[in-house]
Amino acid sequence: MSGKPDTIPYKEIIDYLNSKANKSFKNVESNKKLIRARFNDGYTLENFKRVIDVKTLEWLNDGKMADYLRPTTLFGNKFDQYLNQKPKRAKTAGVVPSWMKKPSQTKPLPSLAKVNEDMQATIAKKMAELNNLGKANARKAE
Repeated sequence: MSGKPDTIPYKEIIDYLNSKANKSFKNVESNKKLIRARFNDGYTLENFKRVIDVKTLEWLNDGKMADYLRPTTLFGNKFDQYLNQKPKRAKTAGVVPSWMKKPSQTKPLPSLAKVNEDMQATIAKKMAELNNLGKANARKAE
């Protein structure tokens, strides 16, 4: 290294990764070496933040891939690929949560009047069952 000060924002990059990925990586030489290499390739702080954002969006909630949200993976030899990747959400094993479905894919909610009608019918049925049970018990007692 030359005598001029190192202006690479190592701490800011590591802190950003830690905050986005819920990790606690340290500002140690092994991580600095990866960051320095990418800065020497011409990448910027904003490039690092974009890679972190893209990969955390994709991997954070993926049990297998979340472990790869680390400096050695993100700032290594695939950095340029990650930087140029279009953001995508994690895969959900083919299951689409109901709140993500289009309205045409969901059943319409019943009206409040229908719910009330069904509840009244259920209550009346249960009351009749209890009434019949009470009559049967009264006959047994006689």
